Amino acid sequence: MSREDCDCNVKTVTALSLTLYGGTSDSTSSYATSLLAFALSNPASATTITSFTLTSFELLSPITQWSSTEDGKNLINFNAPYFKGYANALNASSVNTFLFYPFTQHSVENITEGETFNYVINFANGQSFSGSLISQGPPSYPISFSFNNTSIVSSSSSSCTISPYTSLETANSSQGIYTTMATFSC
Repeated sequence: MSREDCDCNVKTVTALSLTLYGGTSDSTSSYATSLLAFALSNPASATTITSFTLTSFELLSPITQWSSTEDGKNLINFNAPYFKGYANALNASSVNTFLFYPFTQHSVENITEGETFNYVINFANGQSFSGSLISQGPPSYPISFSFNNTSIVSSSSSSCTISPYTSLETANSSQGIYTTMATFSC
């Protein structure tokens, strides 16, 4: 059987939820009021997000830098290798949720409610996917993710993971990252 005829079980990262909340980007002189909340399903081996690019006619330049906090003090290192608890880590065989705040070095960017933005996400495993989002109104806390009869609620800037193979545990309490099988808050 040739590779083309193979009905191989290829496991890929998929987006369960992507929501861009309107507001402004963080810069060296202000806090972000915009937020990107997303949930990714990773049925395969652990990997990392190596880039997340947001573009629009509205933006002066693409947004390629993101912070895990609204004050921009925790810029996400997309070159970091996989390590459970890192802001760009996708744990194996699990659903991973993220809160990214846009960061722009020189000027604040406006992410206007109702505008269309395009995104491209690249992963260390070689996978990439893209799409478009219509920005929503400003975020209000707690941020919630709902899919597959599971609900995740986050009251602060953090990442959360749901893994079918582990019970509640703290992976990295300094970054507010948790793993569980049930509904939880982080």
